Amino acid sequence: GAYINKPGYLPNTDKVVFVKDSVYLILNPLEEKKKIVIENLFFATAKTTILPESEQALEDLYFLMVDNPKLKIKIIGHTDNVGSDAANQKLSEGRAKSVRDNIIERGIERSRIEYEGMGWQLTTRMKDALRTVV
Repeated sequence: GAYINKPGYLPNTDKVVFVKDSVYLILNPLEEKKKIVIENLFFATAKTTILPESEQALEDLYFLMVDNPKLKIKIIGHTDNVGSDAANQKLSEGRAKSVRDNIIERGIERSRIEYEGMGWQLTTRMKDALRTVV
């Protein structure tokens, strides 16, 4: 696989277009207030511990922040619907904080990263909205 990045754009790991003998990599510009999903970010079951297979996703987020020094982000954590609303809210906040702390430990300023937990309910609404669009 390839990882392509450019300041002012979201990194590209999979959007490739082939036309005759040419290969085009599609980069999407960063947009204010636009929500993006961090793929391949995994946690231990019912815990805030980030699993080792998340390393590439964390590294991609770190380099996005490095390449765009004025970028400020909000990490929004989610969970599945197993457990109480209160437990899922606390878990989602803890997971978002774990991601933020990981990126800060890599050298990004704390003031550039906010975090919030949304439990499982927003995830369900987002999936329903995506099904409606498709």
